[in-house]
Amino acid sequence: MRKLILTVSAIATLLFTACDQTSKLASKMEGTWTGTPTSLSNDIAGSTTIIETVSFTRIEKTDGGIIDVVAAISATSSAADDNDAIGTYTLTAAAEATASGTWKAIEGDEVSVTIDPASIVVKVDPDGVDINADIFTGEMLPSVDSIKPEIIRQLQERIQRDVMTRFINIRHLDDVKVNNDILRFETDNKDFTMSLQHSY
Repeated sequence: MRKLILTVSAIATLLFTACDQTSKLASKMEGTWTGTPTSLSNDIAGSTTIIETVSFTRIEKTDGGIIDVVAAISATSSAADDNDAIGTYTLTAAAEATASGTWKAIEGDEVSVTIDPASIVVKVDPDGVDINADIFTGEMLPSVDSIKPEIIRQLQERIQRDVMTRFINIRHLDDVKVNNDILRFETDNKDFTMSLQHSY
């Protein structure tokens, strides 16, 4: 009987410790964190870089809550996608992506994340699209204004695909560590570092 009581007591202690560590992690995750520039894609269609700002809002008396993502995106391209009518060119562009979902600390160093696919929105800034000369002749493209909407549409589709793939693949944060306003974790076999943003 005494052995049974000791066993139950030990199990209860372990469970309490695990719950306490999970709660502490959830508390540390609260806040808005900004990452470093990360390559979203780099192929024949062009390259895209993303900087994500992630807000973890904790629901009272739980170990999780709401996650909101705002991403600043910069993209470059050297040709229109499968459209000879547009011709060859170089461009730079700016865009913003937003998404939301839920998060939950499940162990002392793990966090589960669920991004709602329907919440993912990508907006390319038309004023931030800069179309340059024909890459073969060096001459300025004729009627840039007439081709710009089509270029923006193609760019929007490309970035939307890249962002959707990235956000949907973020399901589990492993080896989560929060020290001195720095958040480090691993997801999709990649290491990430983010800094806590302070309100002044």
